[in-house]
Amino acid sequence: MKKTTQKGFTLIELLVVIAIIGILASMLLPTLAKAKKKANRIKCTSGQSQIAKAYIGYSTDNSSFPWLDSSLTSEQASNAKGFQYASLHNSNGNITRTDSETYFRHGRYNSVFNAAYIWQGYSLADSIGNNSKLLCSPCDPKTYANVAKLGGGRELKGGPGSLQYPGISMYANCEQSYGLCFGGDDFVPESILLASRNMRTQSAYTFIRKAAQANGSPVYNGRAPGNGYEWPMPARNINHDMLTYEVVPFGTTDVFEDGGFTDYRWQGSHKTRYFTFYGASQSRQRSISGFDEGQAQFAMADGSTKQLTGDAEAKQVIENHSEATKQGGSAIRGGNLMFSMPYHR
Repeated sequence: MKKTTQKGFTLIELLVVIAIIGILASMLLPTLAKAKKKANRIKCTSGQSQIAKAYIGYSTDNSSFPWLDSSLTSEQASNAKGFQYASLHNSNGNITRTDSETYFRHGRYNSVFNAAYIWQGYSLADSIGNNSKLLCSPCDPKTYANVAKLGGGRELKGGPGSLQYPGISMYANCEQSYGLCFGGDDFVPESILLASRNMRTQSAYTFIRKAAQANGSPVYNGRAPGNGYEWPMPARNINHDMLTYEVVPFGTTDVFEDGGFTDYRWQGSHKTRYFTFYGASQSRQRSISGFDEGQAQFAMADGSTKQLTGDAEAKQVIENHSEATKQGGSAIRGGNLMFSMPYHR
């Protein structure tokens, strides 16, 4: 009987096959990565929409968003809805200095003005399933990792004091991916509720001061914490009491001198863009690795969401917010662009 032998692949043939597989993989992997990023942005949009609906649900029941709720003027009224409250005002309504621990613990004096503690509200906590995981974007793995260490999210029981310091952390071991805009107004659909935390920002100190000066009130109060000026709100005037988190989009402070938003300003020999949204690795504190430069997520007061791909789009959204809130709504003064914004140290 004649024996037959089966010839295997030669070394050259194996190398050719491996090379072809490598070429195909190099062509396919970027496509898969893009598809994953796109899927994560869709999930991010969905989650952000659910958060916006939680605030809209509160507005439906109480005729305004929490920070515009004029009924929250006492500890009793605030506590009944789950919020923590400790007044910084005297009997005449003037803000005064205080040694209260609730103030120095990053603004827990009134949790509706702090995105770390606002989820103490009973209805808000219930609207997102009594768990903080939804506040973290799938596009933000750095924050997602911090949430995973908590067993997949922090339990939200609701009620004053239910979130202990540092609340739902917004800096060390950051647990949130979105900043909360206090200019969000249920009567102004174009107003911003939430923005992704990769927004380039600057302190709200100068913004509050210039707004107060431009509007002729309130006057400087040397006894007030922070910068001595207050932003008028229905429930109370707020000063820069939160200290750590309160910011505005980069460049918006110049609107009071320029009469509108401009695209550039000169810093020495460099021209700096406004409203930059950081891409991966561009900012240790602000970057979201699932976003490229200029990409951002917004949720609006009407519950809609916006996936933005460039700074020009973001500028238009912010400008529309500023102009629309000046025309009317629940706020005492329009044009409020202050955010309680999370970041990584």
